[in-house]
Amino acid sequence: MKIFSKKFFSRILTVAILINSFVTSNSLAADSASFSTLKMNTAANHTFTFVIPGEVTAGNSIVVTYPADFALTSLDYTDIDLSDDGAPLTMAASPLTTNWGVTVTPGARTITITSGTGTIAASSVMILKVGTHAAVGTAGTHQATNPTTANTYSITIAAGGSTAYMAVSIVSNDQVALSAVVGQTLSFSISDNSIGFGTLSTDAPSYATGDAVGTTVETSAHTITASTNAGSGYTITVLGDTLEAGVESIAAIGGTAAALAAGSAQFGLRATAAGGSGAVSSPYASADYAYAAIASATDEVAASVSASAATTYTVYYGASISSQTEPGSYSTTLTYTIAANY
Repeated sequence: MKIFSKKFFSRILTVAILINSFVTSNSLAADSASFSTLKMNTAANHTFTFVIPGEVTAGNSIVVTYPADFALTSLDYTDIDLSDDGAPLTMAASPLTTNWGVTVTPGARTITITSGTGTIAASSVMILKVGTHAAVGTAGTHQATNPTTANTYSITIAAGGSTAYMAVSIVSNDQVALSAVVGQTLSFSISDNSIGFGTLSTDAPSYATGDAVGTTVETSAHTITASTNAGSGYTITVLGDTLEAGVESIAAIGGTAAALAAGSAQFGLRATAAGGSGAVSSPYASADYAYAAIASATDEVAASVSASAATTYTVYYGASISSQTEPGSYSTTLTYTIAANY
């Protein structure tokens, strides 16, 4: 009875040692496998990152084996990149000196990368790229095709008797369709709606100010700010007569910009633009003054030909009178409008 027990114990101990030996057998350390798409039956770029425990010597190979239903048709060495601790290895159709020869066997679904005279040191971090993202030397033009069935697949990478097993989950569809609507936007503001020249004189041109007192030193009266997401931009127009007092009026300069002159009856405006893609339209973009709108017809003052962030237009108004200008209280109302060019 004691002898039986001893033999039984010995057999159990032997089994335990064998199991322990299997668990600690050498294998590649697999870090990651990533695909540009996990969608089934779809061409994809594949990237594998792994660490080789032992040295890969001259003449030896690294073999990637895909499971059934993966397709490697048309792949060649130009579609394969392999880097060793960040340094790219030279891929070629066959191994020769420092070149690593690449053999793709579609039927067996294998990619074999064989060294000419090069070696890979133990514990090297390897990055293997398969597909069009392989760009060292000649850029890749082909991709592997994922299986036609959604499932979890194991891809193996073997080098020098050690093997890495990389699980990849292929799904029926890895895309989520999202939708959104962007509304049309159009923004427009005027900083001051009440401006004035004060008392006009034949001695010098006057310029309108926000306090309605006016000045003989050129200054802006207000700003206009506009923006839109309309692809064709917007157009700003002005509508309104020149300065009038009953039946009397101060002549508008018209559609050709001209300098203000003391002793001449004139009314006009000009503008500058800052920010966005808007611009002042002719003739108002001049350093001189113009005014071509009337009460029944608009004139374009500024515009943008594309979607634009906020553009700020600084507007200047100028007037002068002659010795024959009738006395009176002159005024006008100018109406600015903006229209998006959708």
